[in-house]
Amino acid sequence: MGANPPKRDAWPLPKRIRHVWVDPGHPTRMPYQGLVLEWRQVRGVWTALVVYLDDQSTNQRRTVLCWVRAEHLRPVASDPNEMGWRQARWR
Repeated sequence: MGANPPKRDAWPLPKRIRHVWVDPGHPTRMPYQGLVLEWRQVRGVWTALVVYLDDQSTNQRRTVLCWVRAEHLRPVASDPNEMGWRQARWR
């Protein structure tokens, strides 16, 4: 199988969505792009261990790793079979 398999050999969709938008909790800041590393439930409340890059609050970028309540996250669905269909902007 090559880098772009034919549809009959397509990769299955992920069982769990790990790409998320993280609510910054501030109305003038855009959501952060995050990656969920782990989920846990404590007393009926779901939280996720999320890593994201904070490049909005200071002049320096910082990597943030923290537990975030599920209601502050929005899933981003992605399909590994659609890689490369358009050129992404990396910077």
